[in-house]
Amino acid sequence: MKEISIEYKENILQLFGHWKHHMSIKAFSEGKAKGRIYGDSFENPKVAVLCFGVRLLVGGDPFDEICMNEIEDFFMNKVLKNDIKKLSHFFMVYWNEPRWQEVIHDILKNNNPVLSEREYYLTDVNDDRIRYKLPKGYELRHINEDFLNEKEWKNKRMLLYEMCSERESTEDFLQNSFGVCAVYNDEIAGWCLSEYNNSEGCEAGIEVIEEHQRKG
Repeated sequence: MKEISIEYKENILQLFGHWKHHMSIKAFSEGKAKGRIYGDSFENPKVAVLCFGVRLLVGGDPFDEICMNEIEDFFMNKVLKNDIKKLSHFFMVYWNEPRWQEVIHDILKNNNPVLSEREYYLTDVNDDRIRYKLPKGYELRHINEDFLNEKEWKNKRMLLYEMCSERESTEDFLQNSFGVCAVYNDEIAGWCLSEYNNSEGCEAGIEVIEEHQRKG
C-alpha cells in the first residue's frame, strides 16, 4: 500500500461510507481533521487505511485476497517498521467488517495484540433533560486560555497532553475544539474534550483522575 495524496481522499472515503457515528471520518471529509491515507490505488481503491494519530481505520473487503495481502503489507512494512508518525509506542485499529478482526489478529499475532471493545453513546447536547450534579467541593470550568493560565493546576500537564492527542497543539485545540474540566481546590479532577468537530457533531473524550472516580 502507498500513501495517497489528499486530493484523492473522496475516492478513498467511499470505502468508509457505511461507517456510522465515526466523527473522525466526517471531520476529515470536511477538512476539519488532519490525517494520512494509505491505499492500493489513487483512482479505484479496493482497500485503504485512514490514520488519525494512533487510530487506524481499515476499510475494504476482508474476504478479498488482494485486500488482505495489501493490509498485511501495510502493517508489516509501514506500521511495525515505525514508518508512520506517532505510532512508535502503540496504535489502535478499528474496522467495521467483523472478518477484519481475524485477519488483523493473525497479522499481528507475534506482537501481542490486545482485543478491546469500546462502547459508543450518542446524545444530543441540546436535550434539556440532561442534568448533572457535582459532588461537594467540585466546580465545572470551561477550558480556555484564561483557565489554563489562572494558576499552576495539579494535573495540568495531563490535560495539555490530552488536548493535543487529536490536535496539533493546545492553540489548535482552543481555536477548533472545546472542553470542560471538573476542578477540586487547585486540582484538575477530570475533563471532557471534544474531538473531530464537524458540521454534524463531534466525539467527546472523558477522563477522571483515579482518586476522584466513583463519586457520582
